[in-house]
Amino acid sequence: MTVASIKQKYEPTLADIEGQASSRIGGLIGAAQTEYARKKAAGESINYAYFYNKYVSAATELENRTDTVFYAVIGSLKSELKANGLAESHAESFVSEYEARKAERKKALLSKASGL
Repeated sequence: MTVASIKQKYEPTLADIEGQASSRIGGLIGAAQTEYARKKAAGESINYAYFYNKYVSAATELENRTDTVFYAVIGSLKSELKANGLAESHAESFVSEYEARKAERKKALLSKASGL
């Protein structure tokens, strides 16, 4: 087994994990926008702290669940690398890419939230 063949085996699973997280984040954004529009249309006062607390809390919970699943898969990848006499550090490229994309999603989410 080569590093490339082992990593290739895990790529679809890791991509699926991130895809599901992005979809759920999109759902949270949609729910926040819908709730905001409904309150505004009804003439209710808009409490931005309420929206921030509610949706950031939900996003944080989603992030924690996604991280748990992602890092469990990374753990399996590292174990397979090690079992084949390869360095576990070869899995770090997935980790750094994941963390960078996660930071970008957070930035985009906060940008959308501030535009409500």
